[in-house]
Amino acid sequence: MTTKNMRDHLDQSETTGLPARVMVLGGTRGMLGPALAQQLKTAGCEVLPIEPCQGESWNADGFCRQLERHEPDLVIYTLCTSSLEQVDQEPSRAFYWNKELPCFVARALNRFGLGLVTFSSDCVFDGRQQVPYTVNDEPHPTSVQGESFLAGERALQECGLRSLLIIRSSWLFGPFGPNFVDWVMQKGQHCRYLQVTHDEIGSPTYSMDLASYALRLMACKVTGVHHVCNSGQASWCELAAETLNACGLNCKVQAVTENAGHLQCQRPAFSVLDSRQSLALAKTKARPWPHALRDYIFTFHSQQVQGEELGR
Repeated sequence: MTTKNMRDHLDQSETTGLPARVMVLGGTRGMLGPALAQQLKTAGCEVLPIEPCQGESWNADGFCRQLERHEPDLVIYTLCTSSLEQVDQEPSRAFYWNKELPCFVARALNRFGLGLVTFSSDCVFDGRQQVPYTVNDEPHPTSVQGESFLAGERALQECGLRSLLIIRSSWLFGPFGPNFVDWVMQKGQHCRYLQVTHDEIGSPTYSMDLASYALRLMACKVTGVHHVCNSGQASWCELAAETLNACGLNCKVQAVTENAGHLQCQRPAFSVLDSRQSLALAKTKARPWPHALRDYIFTFHSQQVQGEELGR
């Protein structure tokens, strides 16, 4: 994304309350960490380096030494399990990444009087509701992924941190990592038909938008558990169709049930999140997911789109 594009996402006046020095755990991996790091730098924050620590190799003394060396004003945790297939096969790993490791980080931060921002998932809900979930709705996970995220939320809230912001989001797409939208674009170039699940409905969310909304919440010193995603809702089938249409691809979408489609693992049938209450605290509103989708495609896949349009 160009500097101008990123400034369109974050106005300086909306982020004047951001901490000067921020450590992003997971800032070089996945979709969200790099997006946050870029948005922080654009907002004028110093994103502190962190020596790579992988999984079980993390230790309290080593992490505390990094905190002493770099003296951050805030730490953001973006590490989590992203593979539902892996979670089903190794449930303990989900609890390690989504509960034990963030709590380990929180305990270290407590020693330095620092705050923490971390991320959770729409999977904490059971999907039986037919209206968007608000932060006041009681979570009731039905999967290992959801159980591990909820356990992490509750354990963190008991750590006694000076400030804690937990952001639930869902259905991420964007640069810096594989995602469903990229899968659709790749397959759509070579297939006449694409089978996609139609019986799961959620809130597609652009990672760059999630990062910018998160920064606005941080700038406003918001704490607690909050929902942040793009507005609107869609099935995976609708998201795929909108992606193909935006790219100008002639591939058609065939709606199938969950077990026959691209996504094989259990997710809530309905997990739409309502961000209005949370984003009002940051004096902003979420833009509709179709607008965000086109922004992502035309910003990061413009050559592919132009090539497809010229070939039609």
